[in-house]
Amino acid sequence: MKSLKVVALLLMAAIAIAQELPAVVPVFPERTLSRSDASEPLLLPGPSQPVWHQLAHLTPAERANASIDVELPAGAPAEALTLARLIADTWNRGQFETALNLFESLARLVNPLEIAIGCSWRQPIPSPGTDWGTDVRVGTRDSIYAIQLDIHRESGNLLAVLASKSGDYWYVSMNLSTDGGTSWSETYTVSSTIPAYSALNAVVVGGDCYFAYELNRLTLRLRRCYASNGTQHMFQGGLAYVDIANFTGADSIRQIAICSNQDYYNNRLYVLPLLFSGRIRFYWDDTAAVSWDSTPDPGITNARHGIDASCNEGFTSTFIWVSYVGTDSLVNIIGSEGTSWRNFINYPSDPDPANANTAISAWKDTVLCAFLYPGPVATHVRYLVNYQGGNADWYYGNVGNDTTTRAESPDVTLRDGGGAAIIYRYYSSPREMRFVWRRYRGFWSTPVSAADYEPYWNHPAVEYLGADVYGVLYLTWRAPQVRAAYFDRTDWTGITEQRQLIMAENILNVTPNPLSGTGWLHYTLNRPARLTVQVFDRAGRLVSTVYNGQSAAGRQSLRFDAGAFSPGVYFLRADADGEALTVPFTVVH
Repeated sequence: MKSLKVVALLLMAAIAIAQELPAVVPVFPERTLSRSDASEPLLLPGPSQPVWHQLAHLTPAERANASIDVELPAGAPAEALTLARLIADTWNRGQFETALNLFESLARLVNPLEIAIGCSWRQPIPSPGTDWGTDVRVGTRDSIYAIQLDIHRESGNLLAVLASKSGDYWYVSMNLSTDGGTSWSETYTVSSTIPAYSALNAVVVGGDCYFAYELNRLTLRLRRCYASNGTQHMFQGGLAYVDIANFTGADSIRQIAICSNQDYYNNRLYVLPLLFSGRIRFYWDDTAAVSWDSTPDPGITNARHGIDASCNEGFTSTFIWVSYVGTDSLVNIIGSEGTSWRNFINYPSDPDPANANTAISAWKDTVLCAFLYPGPVATHVRYLVNYQGGNADWYYGNVGNDTTTRAESPDVTLRDGGGAAIIYRYYSSPREMRFVWRRYRGFWSTPVSAADYEPYWNHPAVEYLGADVYGVLYLTWRAPQVRAAYFDRTDWTGITEQRQLIMAENILNVTPNPLSGTGWLHYTLNRPARLTVQVFDRAGRLVSTVYNGQSAAGRQSLRFDAGAFSPGVYFLRADADGEALTVPFTVVH
């Protein structure tokens, strides 16, 4: 069999390059989309019993293992704040009954149903381990409705934040893995009686994992845990939490995006709540998190759902990227340049807020955003990409190159030089969590399954762990638990081997890319062949013939001059004895 044909079969995804097209906004009929397999509503009316009643039912051993803090609603009087600290100190000294009695006094100062309890476990609660082959259970909870995953680069520790509901109570739990995801333990949890934490996001920066959440939809609140051991890290003055902002009326909190600059300066935290009024607000601070700055204001008033945010490692001018779906059902990509915000592109998306999220990430000059696109046959995951820091042309592609089967719930990451990865839920039977990867540009790998059993449709998480390995956190759909959290790694499923094969078999590429003036074409043949190399523009017109003649076997390089080409994207096609591959490259002046 011809060697080039074998390689081409291994790299059929290279065809996708020709399908990464300029992002001209398409026009299509409006239609309303709805889920076919959503579970029961996630948030239900709150309970009648205050959350501290849970403490009364703990066993003596559980009480001794729990170090608590007491969270009060925003605007609580000073007397209540003092009493809340006294209760926590009393409990943590082992005077459990006295502390429980003091809660009754606290209930006369604030609404008892608005009191929440935070708990650091002196001995972390281990997860039950794996019951699905290589996938590992994270925590012991089910009925989870939100998950977040991040890595502490310095230690390699993984931190997973889960929001769940059990009985009458809502929980956020911090879960830690110190061995790359092989085992997990719950280290901290905060519980509430009101329908809280429906807007939740988490990120690592400095030595901590911060999670931002809403309280009664009106308070934007922040807690943190040490990334080294997952236990609570108090703020200045011994505070268990800080309030970033408070809102009223239509400006209540719908969703929260959070990101940090951990991968470069490692000293800033950025929080962006999306409000029911359509506004997006912006807050930033250092790792002390006590003096929040809200400038510059993004000036957004048309946001509806699906907000995501990413810092840009190695940025030139734009260092924060944000994506969301507006009230006009368009994906909006905006960026902060430090003193102002800029809208880069608007593009059609799924109009149903119950279905759609966006996911955005950036690395140096490459920006990638994935979202749901309502195609003529099926809603699927599409992406927008830009290779010049948001400037010049944007391009789109269809993730997995499948526009006939429903796909949803994408997450993306471009962090730390590991390339670009996208995960998404695919409507095969059974459902799959699919994973694709590429370098920061070029062809995508063939989609592979990244979960052992059917995933739930809520937003999963993917992170680059280093050493060519990715980690994925997802929720189960119905079995073996309903909406439990599970973790998987690419090197547990063979995806790493596929990735290495793709890199080793990268038989056609252009350097530098983008280029100005002279460039090089690198290619590989394992036998001599008749080789024709041609350059085409985006309209498919032949621009130049770089080479036409015999080529020796092995790794070869051809020098060519693009100095006369107009700035833009071109496609270089190499044909060896009738077997052809194509790669894009960009010309800049």
